[in-house]
Amino acid sequence: MVTKRNRHNSYSGCRFCNLRGTLNETNRHVYYPLQQNIDPKRLPIRTHDEILNSTNQIERLEGDRRETYIRDCGIKGKSILFELSSINFPRSFPVDIMHLFFENVAPHMFRHWIGKFYPKNNEWNSNEYTISSKTWVEIGEIMERSRSHMPPDIGRPPRNIVKHSAGFKAVEWANWIILFSLPLLKGRLPQSNLLGWSRFVEAVKLCIQPLIEFEELDLIRNLLSEFYNHYANSYGVGGERLPAFLISFHYLLHVIDSIEDFGPCRGFWQFPMERFCGMLIPLVSSRKLPYVNLFNNVLMQERFKYLQLLPIYNEKVFSNFKEKEKKTWPVHRVYSNELYVHEYEFYSPFVNCVLTKNEVIKLKQCYAAIFQKNTSEITNIKENYAKYGKLRTKDGNIISSKWWKKENDSSRNDFCVTINLTVDLQERNYRAPLNLREEEIFGQIEYFMVHEFQNQERMFAYIRKIKKLEKNSSVNLKFFDSFGPLQYVEVIGIDRNVGFFEVLLEKKKYYYIIDKYENW
Repeated sequence: MVTKRNRHNSYSGCRFCNLRGTLNETNRHVYYPLQQNIDPKRLPIRTHDEILNSTNQIERLEGDRRETYIRDCGIKGKSILFELSSINFPRSFPVDIMHLFFENVAPHMFRHWIGKFYPKNNEWNSNEYTISSKTWVEIGEIMERSRSHMPPDIGRPPRNIVKHSAGFKAVEWANWIILFSLPLLKGRLPQSNLLGWSRFVEAVKLCIQPLIEFEELDLIRNLLSEFYNHYANSYGVGGERLPAFLISFHYLLHVIDSIEDFGPCRGFWQFPMERFCGMLIPLVSSRKLPYVNLFNNVLMQERFKYLQLLPIYNEKVFSNFKEKEKKTWPVHRVYSNELYVHEYEFYSPFVNCVLTKNEVIKLKQCYAAIFQKNTSEITNIKENYAKYGKLRTKDGNIISSKWWKKENDSSRNDFCVTINLTVDLQERNYRAPLNLREEEIFGQIEYFMVHEFQNQERMFAYIRKIKKLEKNSSVNLKFFDSFGPLQYVEVIGIDRNVGFFEVLLEKKKYYYIIDKYENW
């Protein structure tokens, strides 16, 4: 390594602090429990000068004394990066949460719960937090069934964690932590362990925010410390099970230091580099000279990009790739109007329909909310309307409807939405004064429609609202158990896609709200 650090199986494996590891005589591996009287929030942090002095000492020593000193301090030599005055050891090398959270802590916890964390030790693998194989089969089947109910925004749909955990990518582990773990573990994991895990989940949600407030730094520190203490006591049995204290769990205590130095984790996590490497790998086709092959292909791509700077080649080569004039579509294919500044568009399929009596009543209630009138004042509702299957919001998101999905074999359901709505709390009392309130509701889009009222065409969605939103404050979950009445809403109230994650627990169905934008 360019930082000249020992690997993590050394007594001073942590690059941030001077915590001494403990040797497990059974497997000759070093682990990192906190010694007594060490506060996880006040670790013995290494300094730049201390590391520099250690490297100078290594250069002066020889033979066995040198090797002993290297094992003791965890440093193998002087890094070339010391030549840069802008580098501060160890603070210039932050903790990467992509590997720490998503590819270390999450898989390790999964192995604890599935009873495979300790190899060749069935006694330690059988604990109160160990979930039975039968229950894990149920969890895997729930994840498999929910694939078609998850919005495209979350990326790859969930896979059966029991069958495919070994092949999970970092993003899949991230979705497992943030979106799926708490709904699936609730009622299956002991409450104390679920609460402990929820501390980690909340910390992850805060760490991945694009903006972290100063007030949230202490909250992140406390959440990660609480999770570490819970892990040490429940999974490490107060220090008795050394193999539980992998250095990855110790590094949780240093995450907040990296955030304080570098800002939100999105600024230094490894997702961009991993994706860039994924773009480079297909460019290598030679096993004999892979780096030469890579260099030549990258150079050829860059040369091709520069061709567009030459007018003669720009016209011949790139004319077909240039953005063409916006096509005018017939109204049965694409519909928008000036009332919404053409920011919202309905897409085909299209059909002309007639409102039912119940739909007329629902539409009157919607117009009453729009014009802030009582329902009795809304008259002369036209029964004809145009039905559409899909909506493009002003943010460019495509939202479908159940009506379109019935006509189209699509693998992903993207008709579950969050809606910001102005509701009249006295809508059932026609004579009562208006009592309007902003409210966030969730529902499924039945269909979209264009309806004309008072010589003005408006764009609506016919939705089936959820009946009652429940909140579990202890683990921060939103869920419901049934759907409620149908209702018209204007499309400007539709905010984003969400998923309704159906979980069967004790023979009762629960639908958990899977909202990437709220959690990511």
